[in-house]
Amino acid sequence: MQAQMRMLMAGSKDLAFTLDVSGSMSGTFIHQCRTSINEIIDSHCGQNDLVALLVFDNTVRQVFDWTFATDGQKAVMRNLVNNDTRIGGSTAFWDALVATARRMAKVKDHKGRSLWICTLTDGGDNASRSTSTSVIAELKKLPQVGLIAITVGVLSNEAEIRRVCEASRNRGLFIRAEASGQGIQTAFRAAIQHMEDYAVQQFT
Repeated sequence: MQAQMRMLMAGSKDLAFTLDVSGSMSGTFIHQCRTSINEIIDSHCGQNDLVALLVFDNTVRQVFDWTFATDGQKAVMRNLVNNDTRIGGSTAFWDALVATARRMAKVKDHKGRSLWICTLTDGGDNASRSTSTSVIAELKKLPQVGLIAITVGVLSNEAEIRRVCEASRNRGLFIRAEASGQGIQTAFRAAIQHMEDYAVQQFT
């Protein structure tokens, strides 16, 4: 009930998940990511919210495009989260964020909605053509978008990721998760709380 009340108070949102599915994400990491993304969709997204999911290893792939989180569509999204997030390959993190930002730009009517990219990665980028500067340039075109970046453990490019989060101004958030299932769960819950807290402040 409390989660539903917070969701209603926060108003409508457009939320794009960008998930690392490189080889190092196998096992507990990917299983918990699937569980946490489904938890957010089920408990924190309503029928007026738009959700999208992109995944990346050495390439970037769309799992589902912008979809309203109606009861019927939630079942479809859960199935795709669970069954279309296969593991393998290296890590094109910056390419994935550029692709996600460009997808955000395709949603035309943002008035009265909060806009978010929530991404998780467990390794340094080793496959992108883009750079952190490329991501910042895309985010500057979308000043209303907040980037929440979760890293699993301490990464060599953490400072760069923090700078990218800061490019989305006071909406941005960097979360370093403990390298465990519990750590990932806690990080995703902190991410959705940040989204809802920010939206409540802006739209109430």
